[in-house]
Amino acid sequence: MPKEEDELKFSYYNSLTTWIDIDSLLDKFGLTRNDIIERSSYIPPAINRFSRQLPTYITIKDVKKRLGKGHEEIHPVCQYEKLWGDMSSVNDCIDCSFFVVPRMRGQQLKDVSQLDGWSRDGSAAFLRKKMDVHCSGGK
Repeated sequence: MPKEEDELKFSYYNSLTTWIDIDSLLDKFGLTRNDIIERSSYIPPAINRFSRQLPTYITIKDVKKRLGKGHEEIHPVCQYEKLWGDMSSVNDCIDCSFFVVPRMRGQQLKDVSQLDGWSRDGSAAFLRKKMDVHCSGGK
């Protein structure tokens, strides 16, 4: 997300819950289950070949290096990523389906500073209701 507040502007939200058909995935990599069991030397090149079809994302972030005795340094680093969900964009890749679920499911709470908004936007009440149903045995 470019900005945390942009999350609520979207109609759909992808939490990237993924089910994978292992045999279909291995087929796209040009591998078999036996290759995996035998830890074949074909595995790294097969994954690298396939990964060339996926976009690469680059994120610049700061990382702390703790030097001890209360001293630390902050270094900018460049993180390269490939995302599983991007396989849906590769032509003739893997059969992909998507589920549309209700938007209200309790927003993620990642920082204490978000607690007030989280309690006001209905997320806390939503999760409390789910917990009440679960804890009461669905009654």
